[in-house]
Amino acid sequence: MVVRDVLGPDAFTSFTFAFVEKQPPYDVRIMQLKDSDIDLGERQAMRGLAILAECIERGEWPGFDGHDQHISYIEMPAWASTRISTQLNAEAGRYTKAEAEREAAVEPWHMSAIHQDDVEDDPVSSRIRMDTARIEALEAENAELRNIADHAQRFKDAVSNCISDTYFSMNSDLATTDAILHVSLYEYFKARRAREGGNADG
Repeated sequence: MVVRDVLGPDAFTSFTFAFVEKQPPYDVRIMQLKDSDIDLGERQAMRGLAILAECIERGEWPGFDGHDQHISYIEMPAWASTRISTQLNAEAGRYTKAEAEREAAVEPWHMSAIHQDDVEDDPVSSRIRMDTARIEALEAENAELRNIADHAQRFKDAVSNCISDTYFSMNSDLATTDAILHVSLYEYFKARRAREGGNADG
């Protein structure tokens, strides 16, 4: 997987973020949360749960008409944002060859995701074109089958009407306005042969 190659084997067991610019030069930056950042998030989450429990118990909520100044919104303190920026700048100064290789590995994946039509010999776009062609072929085949079934139904109706008319003309006592009879081809040819003076099995 591209994500595993870029972020390493612990990509799904740690909190790692990949930032990619949407415009050239499509710069890539990888940021991984430290244990201290995770601890801060856990403390904020615990404080949020405590406030939620207090709101439920007292029936008073923050915001407009909350009527309680003790309950307030939780926001990231300014020093936390500054510390994150400082850490990012420090990490940028320790740019290693391995990180450069990771960014080089993610660049083709990013370009193929944005410009599928402009990337030649791209396996993803090639597979999409193959699937699209297969779907179009199946739709054309289904349309042809529906057309054949429609013509077959018309032929079946014409044969049924012919058989019914012939059978009813020879059995006028069975022919009622509401009668619906299903006659086999053998009976049709038997009646036809009998009318012509021949054998039905002949």
